[in-house]
Amino acid sequence: MLEKRYRVYSTILCSQFDVAGWHNKLGGRAFADAVLDRIVFKSHTIKILGDKSMRNR
Repeated sequence: MLEKRYRVYSTILCSQFDVAGWHNKLGGRAFADAVLDRIVFKSHTIKILGDKSMRNR
């Protein structure tokens, strides 16, 4: 899915994990490198900080 959307459409991803930890969560190998190259390159990151759950906000 990401390959077809790459440089053609916008994609929004939400995660409860920091971007810095995504590589390990994806297995930390060539697959993780390929996915993150497409997701993180030229991306905009919005971090919501706080101790409360998003559901409680």
